[in-house]
This record gives sequence, structure tokens and C-alpha cells, in this order.
Amino acid sequence: MMSTMYVVQMYSSGMPILYLNGFVFYFVTFWVNKFLLIFYYQKSRTLTRTIPLFTMEYLKYGLLLHMIMACFMLTNKKSFITKTMTLGVTPIFDAEKRHDRLIAEGTLSEEKAEKTEFLIDRYKFAHQQLLFGFMIFWVLFYFVGRTMLAVIGVLIENSWKLI
Repeated sequence: MMSTMYVVQMYSSGMPILYLNGFVFYFVTFWVNKFLLIFYYQKSRTLTRTIPLFTMEYLKYGLLLHMIMACFMLTNKKSFITKTMTLGVTPIFDAEKRHDRLIAEGTLSEEKAEKTEFLIDRYKFAHQQLLFGFMIFWVLFYFVGRTMLAVIGVLIENSWKLI
């Protein structure tokens, strides 16, 4: 079941039909297992909460894998071909003009310019920039949010000791 979850998470950003496939798989699996547990199997004495906790821990990695694969799939310029490169999909931020301006000013060297061409080409359009912004927000919210909650918890705990 974990391998199915990872496959759905990994490829669903490029093939959204996998969400429906995953739902059907888990729905059928749930009812078949429920039927078999009620009518045919004995109660398990070895099944504890370690497996669900282990699963919850590794779902975080599946979410990270989903976001990385979404970056590769949704920033592929061949996936969103139109008659012209900008017809139908307009860029929010024109990175190519800014890139050329930085080279002309001398702020960006030719070596670094060649290295950044790849990123500029992949994150040129609105949907790509929104995806990248969401990923950065999610990572910052996850790590900074957890840290802030821990700090607030320590402050509240220490304030009770002062009273």
C-alpha cells in the first residue's frame, strides 16, 4: 500500500487521473480487508500502532517527492506548447529581460549567466512561478513554523514557572 501511495504521489502532478485510481484502489482495499477481518481472520495480537506511526513518518517524504516531481513535470517547456511560446501562457515576471539587463550592467558574469539559463527557461511562465513560490512557502512554513511553535511552547512553559 505504501508503494501505491508513493507512485500516486510521485506521478499525480503530471497525471491527475492517478488521484482517482488511488482513491478506487484504497476504497476497494479497505472494504475487502474489512470483510475479510470480520468474517475470516482472527484478531491479530501483534498488530500495534507502530505500523501507522511508521507510515505517517514516511508520508512526509512522499510529499517532498511529489513536490520535486511536480517541479520537473510542470516546468517542462515541451508540456505546454502553444502556437508561439507566449500565446496563451503569459509570464508574470519576465526573467529573460532582467537576465539580459544584469549581463549588460556587468552585475552577472557570462559564466553565471550560462548556469542560470536553465532555471530561467524552466520557471518562465505564471504556473511555474506559482508552483515554485508555493514550494518555497511550504518549506519555510514547515520548518520555521515548527521552530516557532517549539519556541512558543518553551516560553509558555517557562512563564508558568515564574507564576
